[in-house]
Amino acid sequence: NQDSIVNHESNGIDIIIAIVLNDITPLNQKNYDLVLELKDNASKLLLAVMESRDDSTNAERILR
Repeated sequence: NQDSIVNHESNGIDIIIAIVLNDITPLNQKNYDLVLELKDNASKLLLAVMESRDDSTNAERILR
């Protein structure tokens, strides 16, 4: 549920942003395709959250 993801208490947005931006070293060395798929899905989720919510605060959190 998107409300749970964007809720400040869950840090969901921050976790998803970290997945997109940071290297996942142990997984990256063995399953590069899996890492790319994970990052792709995380990016799509961030885009969906930004598109579906009329909330500039969360958009700023994502774009920072």
